[in-house]
Amino acid sequence: DLAAWTARLRQFCEETTFVGLRVLSAETVGEQGVVRFWASLHSRRPDAGPADVSFGEESRFSREGGRWVYLAGRPLPPPKTPTPA
Repeated sequence: DLAAWTARLRQFCEETTFVGLRVLSAETVGEQGVVRFWASLHSRRPDAGPADVSFGEESRFSREGGRWVYLAGRPLPPPKTPTPA
């Protein structure tokens, strides 16, 4: 249902602040490419309060007609943070 999807996307955009994007790696082999990134986002949902909703993805692309086209992605685990000694 396009209308429901549009409403959910609009709500997400209104409640989410984009903080940054870190490209972890990018590689191409012929007409195929892979980009690994970490997107930093914060949510301010009224029912849940502020939250870190950052995520990482390994995205696959294919060059078609001179343009890169997104094919699929898989989630990346959160980066490891050092544990206190």
